[in-house]
Amino acid sequence: MLVKVGCERYILPLTSIIESFRPQSHQIRAFEDGGRVANIRGDFVRVIGLNRLFDAADAVDDPTKGLIVLVENASGRKLGLVVDELIGQQQVVIKSLQENYTPVPGLSGATILGDGNVALILDIEQLGEIEEQAA
Repeated sequence: MLVKVGCERYILPLTSIIESFRPQSHQIRAFEDGGRVANIRGDFVRVIGLNRLFDAADAVDDPTKGLIVLVENASGRKLGLVVDELIGQQQVVIKSLQENYTPVPGLSGATILGDGNVALILDIEQLGEIEEQAA
């Protein structure tokens, strides 16, 4: 799934996505350390602003003004990723960053889109760990 975060575009593996939604303000709780959770049908899920992790300029930070993409990693842990918008599904050819450049935390690879721009492919397994270390 191709998503927009500020000026940047990222790829989320479709198999990791559970749903996407625009939360109401009463569903979001913020903590003093800057962390946030969303109440999704009685479950509290940590919300991660991709703009904060990747310093995306001009991105929506308020989940109620953007979208939350609910993803699940291999161990069953759910995370809410704040994005500006969903662009749509797209098949891509993955180029490994580790083989072609160097490992980058939170990213599993990159692809060249049809318009010639590069989109980074997010590593759902690592995103929660990175956000915890940054807090």
